[in-house]
Amino acid sequence: MYIVAPAFLVAGAILLARLPRPAGARIGLVVLVVALVGNVGLLLASHDRLVSKIECERSMTPLARGSAGNPC
Repeated sequence: MYIVAPAFLVAGAILLARLPRPAGARIGLVVLVVALVGNVGLLLASHDRLVSKIECERSMTPLARGSAGNPC
């Protein structure tokens, strides 16, 4: 994904540049808003998982944290 992402950005910019002026700007803005909302949602979801994992591991002893049977 990380290798292909710059190619998608370049291809998207070329496609948006070929659209008529008012439509290209609007479509670009819509794509930007959707991407921002999606990424903020993923950030918040991963934050909740991280906080719950930290709380789970704090309740364990240091030996149990490193064991293969770690439930966290």
